Amino acid sequence: MPKVEQQNNDDDNEVSLNQECKENNGREEEEDSMEEQKVALIALIEHRSRELQHLKQRVSYYQTQVACFLSCL
Repeated sequence: MPKVEQQNNDDDNEVSLNQECKENNGREEEEDSMEEQKVALIALIEHRSRELQHLKQRVSYYQTQVACFLSCL
């Protein structure tokens, strides 16, 4: 009988180790996913910042065009 109890404990330990490995893999995947999301968010912010600068330049250009047109009247 003690061998059976030992075998059960070994099985329990193996199940526990497998579960721990799955949990660690899950945490690593979450961390990777979070890192990828951070990188994507930073890239999006940089893109939007460049886009905003471009739009500001266009507004400035058209304001100048309007001012020139009004001064010619």
